[in-house]
Amino acid sequence: MLVKSFVVYVVIVTLPLACGFPENELFETPMGKELLKRSKAADIKSWMDASHNPCGDFYHFACANWKRINSAQLFGDYATDQFHDMLKLMEAKILDFLTDPRRGAVVEDKLKDFYESCLRVHWNDGGYLEALRSVYGEYGEFSFLKVKPVIRGLGDGEEGKMMEGQNQEVEEFHWWSTVAKIKNTYGLAIILSVDVLKDLNNANQTMVYLGPPNFERNPTAANPIDQLQDARLHALLQQYLGLDKDSAKQVAKWIMNFDILLSQSYTDKHEGKSKADLLTLYNVSDLNEEFQDHFDVEKFLQLTLGTENLPAQVYVYDKKYFEKSLLIIKATDSAIVEDYILWSLLKDFIIYGKQRAPKKWCVARTKKYFSKSLEHVIYQQYRSEQYEKEVYELWHEIKAAFHDSLKGDKYYWMGQSTREHALEKLDKMNLTINSHDNENFQEFFKDLIISPHNYVANIKAILKHIESLRPNKLEVATHDLENEEIMSFTPTYSEFSNAIQVPVALLQPYRLWHPLYPKAIKYGTLGFLLAHEMIHGFDDEGRVYDAHGNAVNWWDEKSAYEFESRRRCFQAQYHNYTYGGRLLPNSRRQSENIADNAGIRLAYTAYVRWLEREKPTNANIEREDVLPNLDYNNRELFFISFAQLWCEDVQTLFRSYLAFSDVHAPSMYRVIGSLSNFHDFSWIFRCDMKPETPMNPSLKCELY
Repeated sequence: MLVKSFVVYVVIVTLPLACGFPENELFETPMGKELLKRSKAADIKSWMDASHNPCGDFYHFACANWKRINSAQLFGDYATDQFHDMLKLMEAKILDFLTDPRRGAVVEDKLKDFYESCLRVHWNDGGYLEALRSVYGEYGEFSFLKVKPVIRGLGDGEEGKMMEGQNQEVEEFHWWSTVAKIKNTYGLAIILSVDVLKDLNNANQTMVYLGPPNFERNPTAANPIDQLQDARLHALLQQYLGLDKDSAKQVAKWIMNFDILLSQSYTDKHEGKSKADLLTLYNVSDLNEEFQDHFDVEKFLQLTLGTENLPAQVYVYDKKYFEKSLLIIKATDSAIVEDYILWSLLKDFIIYGKQRAPKKWCVARTKKYFSKSLEHVIYQQYRSEQYEKEVYELWHEIKAAFHDSLKGDKYYWMGQSTREHALEKLDKMNLTINSHDNENFQEFFKDLIISPHNYVANIKAILKHIESLRPNKLEVATHDLENEEIMSFTPTYSEFSNAIQVPVALLQPYRLWHPLYPKAIKYGTLGFLLAHEMIHGFDDEGRVYDAHGNAVNWWDEKSAYEFESRRRCFQAQYHNYTYGGRLLPNSRRQSENIADNAGIRLAYTAYVRWLEREKPTNANIEREDVLPNLDYNNRELFFISFAQLWCEDVQTLFRSYLAFSDVHAPSMYRVIGSLSNFHDFSWIFRCDMKPETPMNPSLKCELY
């Protein structure tokens, strides 16, 4: 992906072998250290364009040449950035592992068997098609495969019949019982999801949550992928289910329209409502009575959870979605609803896009079902005690910097009681590296049958095996080992556990940072990412949870008022930015912008503290913490490194969609917004010595 970066990476990786040195030994030599630093300096310099005024547009000053070197269109991606780069490097490692010979290790060999079964399957294979029919055949039949059905539209006057004929007597279809049975057997959420999680209001107990599933599309933006998905579904219906072209086109339209209507029913995230705001507590009997005209709620929950002994109360998460989705179902022909459910079930078993890049596609499918296992196995290839030690040291330094700011008078607007609660929450916040060392992979895999010859049977076995590990589905899953999570490349914060997790993909050597790079780079990249996640515990979403993950209002009235006035400043500022020809959304939710702005301040504060601690024993630390052949001092390097974390190229077609679908600001504004609000940045690049500039406006938004 990164032409220059990749060349540098190859040189760094292969040179030790060419010189006859083990990698770690080479980089301990003066020559090796110098090579590593010069390579990093070359990368940084290649992405910059110093002709841009850093006080006018710091993003293009730091990243203008990224597009030329890493063109999204040239590389066939919708976007390129450093995290995509790490993704590709991780996928290369995974591919090497999956294609290595089997060595008799249970876990590793079963991962390789699954990958091989994916490579072997072909859409036009009779056995594969028959296996697909066996999957959905347990739950019904597609309307267009029944005897001459008549299918109406979505209740909006849409005319047209897929086939001529008369209505036939068929077994009565109940959408909710089908959805419940699929969820109980395979754990797949279609239309409605039922989850057993910790109670947001009391972390010491669990609750049943009834709410929307995860939709692939975002309802608040026109998705350029929708047309591609429509065309793909059209083609797949012809390939797998034997429809003629016109019928496939019509059925695809009905299924897609139904999915779009459902996805548009849940509460827009730009409204700024927290998860706690979206909860409605119901007695099960009351919920059943209120919605009895739509479906039998009690029976639905019993089928889903596999028991008649239901709890007295459940949460409805996002009641707006719950109500609107039921109205949509009622207004839609039952044949379309059935087709939608069966197709949603089949999506996990369908192979699409495999013909173009079978290895890449099968790596992605293996990651989908075995993400934690793969991360654990691959991490052992480049695991470094020094890397891990530096991550935790950096975490403690940033945490200490935030602690001192909270304890002092920096946040003068916070009341004493609120400040004390904030300190308690920060003190209890912890960080872990997602190495998955504590997972019992041997136990999980020992009874899981994976064949290198049967892809569909493998997926059925995986999904059923995961559900079988929860004999009592009213308990929180004790084993979420393979929960279809996508591999993350940035740290993540959980409000419910008050903890940050660092993905091992982020620790791939030579990417964002290395122990031999200047500390300015480490603090400006990894330090920022950790500080950003830390602030999520105190942003407009995280601040409604206490130190133990309970949804509790620990803010006094004055502090809450001050917080809100500062949040509105960010809302107005970012709404005034234009991207993809449109203003960014006027979103009440400012959690990511708050975390970006506070994160860079906190990371820089921690860096300066480190410098001050070093000066008594090394008076030249400021001059030494730089890179050769790069004419920027250490503090300038800190901000350049931060900005280049967000260098990207996005194809024009996707810009507007990404701006409105992502809660993060577009990358250029993550740089421009947060640095233009930071006085120290203006001081370091001497923007404060000039008349007001875009990177040094007179009005600055600030919270933490």
